Amino acid sequence: MYRVIADVETHLIARTGAALIDAAVVTLPVALFTPMGVISAVPVGLLLAYRLVLHSSCGWTVGKRLVGLKVIDRGTGRKPGVVQAAKRDSWYLAALLAMAVAELLLLFIPTGRTVGHLLVTYVVGASTVVVVCALYLFEIARQGYTDGDSFAGTVVVPATR
Repeated sequence: MYRVIADVETHLIARTGAALIDAAVVTLPVALFTPMGVISAVPVGLLLAYRLVLHSSCGWTVGKRLVGLKVIDRGTGRKPGVVQAAKRDSWYLAALLAMAVAELLLLFIPTGRTVGHLLVTYVVGASTVVVVCALYLFEIARQGYTDGDSFAGTVVVPATR
């Protein structure tokens, strides 16, 4: 059928690398030029749009392309459509929105814009990211795919160059 990466550890490392590259591509430029208060909401929206557009139009993101992976429809072997890509990222959306809401709520704590306030905001955001990433990696290590892939009927496979 499809040539999947037989070694789960290799697949896990490749997908982790792709996710880190994608996060850097989207969030680093935004973080440099976005004022405090929208630092989470803007990257969340951009990251979801980035993933949706690239998965549905190309079958890969910049990160996946660089590590040699692509997303395909499990049934047809073609790149996923817009609805399928949106279904694939629906679990991801929930996690990212939870992180953004947590950080935005911290803005209403009446402590002013102190270094401590900024530190708490970033610690909450970073810990949410760590939890989401750990759950994501656990899914791949346990079953070789994410629940988002299962829900959307997609699979991540090595890209043919």
